[in-house]
Amino acid sequence: MRTSRAKPSPAKVGAKPVATVRGPADLPFGPARMLALQRSTGNRAVVRYLQRSFRADGKGGWLLTFTAGTEINVALAAEAYRRTASGPLTGDDLPPLRELALAADRTVDDNERMFIAALLDPANAAKLHTTNPGGFGSGAGVTFDGATITSDNRDLVRDVGRDPGQGRTAMQIGKKPTGPGGQIIELAGTAFAATAQQVLALAKQDKLPVKQVYQAMLAAASDSTAGDRVLAGAAYVIARRAKLPVAADLLAGNIKVDEVPPASITGTAMYVTTSTLEFKGDTIYLPTTFDVTSIAYQGLLVHELTHAAGDRAANSLTTVDGFRFELDGYRAQARYWLSQLSALDGRKLTTAIAAIAPDANELSILAMLIEDLAHPHSSPVDIVAEIQRLSPNALSAPAWSRAMGANAATLEQLALTAIKNSPVYSGHPKSSVGGLKGESFLDE
Repeated sequence: MRTSRAKPSPAKVGAKPVATVRGPADLPFGPARMLALQRSTGNRAVVRYLQRSFRADGKGGWLLTFTAGTEINVALAAEAYRRTASGPLTGDDLPPLRELALAADRTVDDNERMFIAALLDPANAAKLHTTNPGGFGSGAGVTFDGATITSDNRDLVRDVGRDPGQGRTAMQIGKKPTGPGGQIIELAGTAFAATAQQVLALAKQDKLPVKQVYQAMLAAASDSTAGDRVLAGAAYVIARRAKLPVAADLLAGNIKVDEVPPASITGTAMYVTTSTLEFKGDTIYLPTTFDVTSIAYQGLLVHELTHAAGDRAANSLTTVDGFRFELDGYRAQARYWLSQLSALDGRKLTTAIAAIAPDANELSILAMLIEDLAHPHSSPVDIVAEIQRLSPNALSAPAWSRAMGANAATLEQLALTAIKNSPVYSGHPKSSVGGLKGESFLDE
């Protein structure tokens, strides 16, 4: 998944979720797991995982293999080996190892987290060296029992850097405390300061308590990087604006947000239901280039937050209709677009429609027609017709004529057919959800 690619337009991705079904009771390489891995990493990677990454231990658990240069980047592997020469990792070892994991792609994936957490166990640290007496270089591997990678140790690795007071000097600690707005700007750092200001402006427009935005930034940031924190704050504000119940889950840290380079994900936003090892579960991935001020991008995030809500509603690992799962996301996205656009008039409305239109396609237009029937919006212009007129990816003239004369049930069937025929979704009739049980492969 981390190969370079041109960034697709938001409407062309609709932001598909990467869904997995997994648990100790599952067959380790059953159809659900195969589908999940194929969707997230492709067929070649499936072969790689089957050969090396994980297997059932025969007792209801997992054996996990970590290979330097494959699951674990070489620099991280070498440093972890060096630091465990005389015993297991300690808390002091975690920040520098985190930085090495982040250096490659600005995220600490589930493989990296589990590998570091495993080495907090003395027996695992010793096994790393007895298995690889000559060093842990590229191609070297080690297998750990999943039961030894405890939840407490995984949490320690996950939360490195989450406390913004960690690493402050005595002089910094003695400074006069700043308010939540100032704290948000501090968390953003130089690279994300402008985006943080935009998040604060959105919160102010909606009269949201800035303290809650700050709390969401700390709780929902996947790896506690500046980018994770600022985009977690954006996700919380937009979830509140869209009146989505998962806003509370962002505030509690049950859903995480991970800022990554654009080439690391498919499209403009992506929600992962359960870990694929490379991607963490219960996590929304957003690119560094995510435009917080764009109604189009905000709608795509609402789409993914809606998938998170569907995941949250599950009591156990289960498979759902993937096409309807996507339609739910498109309808929420459409509902958001229409509500935001209908609040505008004059030049602001014209400009906003023109900004969204290039990113609209037949799926988003059909969803807007469905939502406009279900929740009519008052506007001086026909918003959907204008987006249809301006979009380069609009419905064909015959398809538009048919849609304009259709009732809600027919429109829904047209949208489902379009999803089934889309190259993004056509091979994925099933999605899987399992509740917000944690980000790791071992959390289910």
